[in-house]
Amino acid sequence: MPCYLTKAPSKLSPAPALGGQRRARRGFWTCITAAGVLLGTAHSGAQPDSAADNRSRPSAVRSKPSPISSSASAPRRTASVAEVRNGALAARLARPISMDWDQVSFRSALEDLAAAGRFDLLLDRRVDPDRLFSAKIQNQALQAGLDQVAGAEQLGVSQLAGLVYVGPSGAAARLRTLAVLRGNELQRLPPDARAPWETVAMWSWPRLSEPRALLEELAAESGIELAGLERIPHDLWPAGQLPPLSVADRLTLLANEFDLTYRVSADGRRAELIPLPAKIQLARRYPGGRDAETLAAEWRERSPQATIKVQAEQITVSGLLEDHERLTQPSPPPPGPAATAPVDPSLVRNRLEIKSLPLGGVIEGLAKKLSLKVEMDSPAIERAGISLGQPISIDVKDATTEQLWQAILEPVGLKFTLEKNVLRIAPK
Repeated sequence: MPCYLTKAPSKLSPAPALGGQRRARRGFWTCITAAGVLLGTAHSGAQPDSAADNRSRPSAVRSKPSPISSSASAPRRTASVAEVRNGALAARLARPISMDWDQVSFRSALEDLAAAGRFDLLLDRRVDPDRLFSAKIQNQALQAGLDQVAGAEQLGVSQLAGLVYVGPSGAAARLRTLAVLRGNELQRLPPDARAPWETVAMWSWPRLSEPRALLEELAAESGIELAGLERIPHDLWPAGQLPPLSVADRLTLLANEFDLTYRVSADGRRAELIPLPAKIQLARRYPGGRDAETLAAEWRERSPQATIKVQAEQITVSGLLEDHERLTQPSPPPPGPAATAPVDPSLVRNRLEIKSLPLGGVIEGLAKKLSLKVEMDSPAIERAGISLGQPISIDVKDATTEQLWQAILEPVGLKFTLEKNVLRIAPK
């Protein structure tokens, strides 16, 4: 049986527990709260999805969260709740962590990361959360650790309004661009027509909910007529909850799970779910100056997947939102070990799950993982009639190192002292 250990230095209080995870008819659903999780299928389209945009970024949705079951609220003024949440998330993802997973479920690894950073996480429904996973992160920024964990499973990571998304690389790569494209389209609507789309609220649902019914409810609560629901296959999901998001972002997230997006009517009262186009591109123009061709050549090297054209002294870039950010923002330093002071052992939180493993093997294996030297009074332990071969089972979370050893040793009649890197064990 597997022995699971995860450790993460953090002063943070533990995030809410992982919600129910069950096998659904078409996939899996995992709800991490401080983290939420969704699920999708495959499609292809014909027309490219692009839009000219001369602004540096779309207007952010802002408002005070309200329950989805509440009546539609007044139009929200343009403030920056989404930007504030993104900034807070960036700060959390920059914090250093150390974690060690040995044959844990992928869901558990993500749960640990979400708890360490206190962020909401959405796992695509095409990802099996129960697959066994092993990895080690040593004093890295949380973002680098998240990328490492997802990359090990050939998955991608993206963010939207303070929410972390983990899913197939293609779905992750396009998510933010889809949100910006839809946001740009909504900005062309009159304020009254745009207001229902900008309403921010929590999104929760009970066990055995159907995604199609969730979208019907979302549309009804927002006063929007939503066509194309037949494109969402029948499915049954366990209870779940997402953090405060705009109607537009909620629809973008769920549609992306099914390789869909949506088209909004000119008056904003109607939307239709449609297959994703063959190309998803965001077009923006930038001043290139007198030497625009030289700058465009440099940009083509930095972002080869984008289409870059020069007209007069203007440079037009068509690509994903990340392409635009790569070309116009300072490059971040390369990922690597975070330059931090040694971790205070009292701030380390451990997770350990053991099922019917020999006591002696658990002590030896855990001490090795924690870089501890074991000094055991074996003759006294033998005289006390305590067998190191007896099987033990333990499941503890968010425990200090001392609490971890207490959970292992005290139930079998052993005591310990822990000084620096030396663990001394004797009978009580």
